[in-house]
Amino acid sequence: MYSSSIDKKTGVCKYSYEELADIVKSLVKHYANELIAKSNKTIEDENALPEKDRVKDRIEVSYKNIKFAEKALDAITCAPSEFVDNLKQKYLEKDNFAVKTIICLKKAFYSDVDSEEMSRVKIDSLLDNCTQYAGVISNLFRDPGNQISGYSITNADHLEFKTHEEISEEKLAAEKAAAEAAEKKAKEDEAKKQAGLKKAAEKMKKQAKK
Repeated sequence: MYSSSIDKKTGVCKYSYEELADIVKSLVKHYANELIAKSNKTIEDENALPEKDRVKDRIEVSYKNIKFAEKALDAITCAPSEFVDNLKQKYLEKDNFAVKTIICLKKAFYSDVDSEEMSRVKIDSLLDNCTQYAGVISNLFRDPGNQISGYSITNADHLEFKTHEEISEEKLAAEKAAAEAAEKKAKEDEAKKQAGLKKAAEKMKKQAKK
C-alpha cells in the first residue's frame, strides 16, 4: 500500500505512516469480523442439521477461518516483536516469509534504487535497514505504551555499498563455487554411468549362463 501511494512525479508518499496504518487496521477489522460472523453462521447452520447430514469439512474450515481472523485482529493491536527481531537471521536462513518480507520492504522503500545499484549494496546494510523499517511498521500496530524499542526511520538513513575489490572477490568466489558444483555433478554423473554399465554387464552375464 505504501509503494502504490507514492506520487510518481514527486516520489513522496501521499499519506503518513500513521494514516496508512489506520487504513490497514480498518480494512483488517472489517474483513476479519465479517469472516468470523460468516464462519459462526456456517457452524450454527451445520450444527442445526441432523448429525448424519452435517458436512464436517465445512465446520472444520469455519473454525480455521475464525482462528485466522482472530490472529489477524491480534496482529493489528499487538504485533509480535519476535518476527522483527529475528528478520535478518530468518532471511539468511532462507525462511520463505522473511524473504518475501524483505522483498516487499525493498519495493516499498528502495523503489528509486535500480537493480544494478542494488546488487552493489552490502547485504548486512540492506537487512539492517529493512529490519528498522519492519520495526517501525510493527510499532504502528502496537499500543503506544507497548512499543518495541530500538527501531526508527533515522536508523535506516543510508545504504552501504561494496567496494570494487569486494565485488571482484564475490565474483571470483561465485565462479569458483559454480566450477566446483559442475565438477561434482560431472563426477556424480560419471559414477551413475559406470554403475549403470556395470549393472548391464552383470545382467548380460547372467543371461549368457542360462
